[in-house]
Amino acid sequence: MVIRCASDNINVINKNIAMVKLNVHSLTNTEHNVLMVALDHMEEHLNDIRSDMDCYEDELTNMQRLVDIKSLQELFKL
Repeated sequence: MVIRCASDNINVINKNIAMVKLNVHSLTNTEHNVLMVALDHMEEHLNDIRSDMDCYEDELTNMQRLVDIKSLQELFKL
């Protein structure tokens, strides 16, 4: 199942995975710094809430998000 949103940048491949198409675009230094700080803060937040997870599925989701953060950090690393 593929659903396209109005901006045509987000495609839902199945009910759980959304893929965002990145067009070729250069980030300014400020945009890059904002993105990296946001990823760092999200990583800290997810690590902080790990002990509060009640169910296994929540912990798996949290761990996948941490993996995704690392992937994005590598993608946007200078």
